[in-house]
Amino acid sequence: MNSLALETEERDLERMFAEARCYPLLSGEQEKEIDGRKWASVHAMQEIFLGDSAVLSFLLEWSGNSAITPLDIAYFDNRDHHFILRREMTAYLPGGKCAQHMQALHSSLQKRRSQRLLRERIRNLDLPASLTVGLTVAVLRRNEYRFADTVADALARWSHFWAPIAKKKAPVSITADSAEALLGELKRYSEARDTLTMHNLRLVHSIAGRSQQRLSLQHLLL
Repeated sequence: MNSLALETEERDLERMFAEARCYPLLSGEQEKEIDGRKWASVHAMQEIFLGDSAVLSFLLEWSGNSAITPLDIAYFDNRDHHFILRREMTAYLPGGKCAQHMQALHSSLQKRRSQRLLRERIRNLDLPASLTVGLTVAVLRRNEYRFADTVADALARWSHFWAPIAKKKAPVSITADSAEALLGELKRYSEARDTLTMHNLRLVHSIAGRSQQRLSLQHLLL
C-alpha cells in the first residue's frame, strides 16, 4: 500500500472513531435492550410481510427460485454481490439446513395458507436480520423507494434470472399502509443497529487507548 493510500485509510479510520466517540459506552443491560429493539423491528417487518399481497408474491418468487435458480457467479456483474447472497442464502438453497423450511414456505404461499401458518413458516426459517432487511428494501424498491442496501442489490441482480413462478400476474405495488409500516421499522432497525455498531467501535477504541497507555508507561519504566 502506498503512503498516500495509507494516509487516506488512517484519516478514514480516525474519522470513524471520532464519530464513534460521540456515542456513549453502553452497559450490558443497555446493549441488550437496544439489541432487543433491533430484533423487534426485524420481526415486525416479517409480520408486515404477511398482510400484503405484493410482498407475499415477491416471497413466492424468492422461495420458489431458491430451489431452482442457482446462485451462479456468472449472473453477477459485481462478484461481491454473489458472495454476499451466498452468505445470506446458503442455508435456504438445496442441501442447506433450512432448505426444507424454505420449500414448506413456498408450498404454503402457493396454496394461500393462513397468516398463522405462514407466520410459522417464516419463523422456522430463522432469517438473519440482514436478509430480512434486504427483502424489505427489495420490495420497497419495486415501489420506487430508494435505499442503499447490498443484500437488496444482490437480490435484484439474481432476480433477473428467476423463472416465473406465479400462475397468474402477481400484484407489484404494496399498499401505502404497508410501505409506511416497513419504512418505520427500517428506521427503527437502522437506529438500533447503528447505535450498537458505534458502541462497539467506541469500546474497541477505548480498549486500544488503554493498551497504548500501558505500553507507553512500561516503556518509561524500562
